[in-house]
Formats: sequence, C-alpha cells, structure tokens
Amino acid sequence: MAEIKTFTKPDQLWTLVESLSSWPERLAMSGGSAANYLDHIFVPDTAEIFLADERCVPSNHPDSNAGLIRKKLKEKNYVDRLDFYKPGMSAAECAAEYELELKTEDDYLFDVAVLGVGPDGHTASLFPDSSALQVTDSLCLEAEAPALFAVKERLTLTFEALKKSKKVIVLLQGRGKKEIFKTITDPKTDKQKFPARELLDWDNAYIFWLNA
Repeated sequence: MAEIKTFTKPDQLWTLVESLSSWPERLAMSGGSAANYLDHIFVPDTAEIFLADERCVPSNHPDSNAGLIRKKLKEKNYVDRLDFYKPGMSAAECAAEYELELKTEDDYLFDVAVLGVGPDGHTASLFPDSSALQVTDSLCLEAEAPALFAVKERLTLTFEALKKSKKVIVLLQGRGKKEIFKTITDPKTDKQKFPARELLDWDNAYIFWLNA
C-alpha cells in the first residue's frame, strides 16, 4: 500500500520529496501544480525527462505540458524527452513513437514518476470510466478528456507504464484538494470512478497532500 502523508508546511513536504528523489536519472513529469516538484529537487545533467501525459497542442501553446516543464528547467541541463506530442502526427502515431522512446534495458522505466490528481480523480490523462484504465499491454495511449476540459485530445502513459517506476510521487497541493485526497486514499473508493485511487494499492507510491 502507498505511503500517505499530510503536510501543513511546504518546507516539510519538499524536504521529504527531495529525500525521495536522490539523483534521478529518468523522470516522468506531469504538468499543472505537480510541476512545482522541479523547483525543489536536484536534476542531474544526465537526467532524461519524460512526460506522464500531454495535450495534443504545440509546445509553445499555453496548455502544453512540455512547454511548462521546459520553462521550469530553462536554466538547467538535462536530456529532453518531452516531445510526447509531435505536430503533424496523429495521437495514435505519437503514442506508438513515444513508447519506443521509453524502452530501456533496466527492469524499470523511471526512477521517479510525478503525478497530480484532478478534482474528478483523474491522474496523468487517465480519466474516470476510460477504457485506458484496464490497458495492460501498452505503455502509451491516445486519450480523450471529458467535455469540460479545454483540450480534449490527449496522450498518456498507462498505469502499466507508471507501475514500472522505482517511486511514484503523487502531489496534491492546496486546501481545495481535501475531498479528493480523502476519496483516493479510501480503500472503498471505486477505481473506475476515481482512477487515482489505483495508486493507493502500489507499494512504490507516495501520496502527499499539502494542506496549505
């Protein structure tokens, strides 16, 4: 089962996150507030940075996760593996090509995967009631966000890919995350309705809520 912790002081959260992230060589990053992770850890020059998910927009688009991560890392050296979406290619083609880029001779894909959780319980671009939640034979998929999201066409790592991480750090930040934190850390929660609940069962997962 995942380790679950609540914090009221940001310094306490980020000190623990930093200790869990010693010298990561392969990182899978989410966008949104989860990208704040990069402000608090040491990124080696040799680190390969991948995306956990992406919106199908160019990297200069304000909704691009690749664009956000590159801004966070603009003064750092690293190995850029952030082109999950490639303009001119279909989402299915992008997913297939990115899966090849993930291949490694190690028995894991990432040292650390960093995830956030949306108010509907989605994580990466694994949304409630999506057929992607049951996929076990692919590492990357095209995905579709619900109608309320501005960019519906997505790319995402599957749970199968995310499981192949030494550590999965799940970051919920702000008092507004109280209810979804309670929901996804309740063993009785339906994983199909709240996909991030899946992470509670993983021994390599750390689910942290900053209640501040």
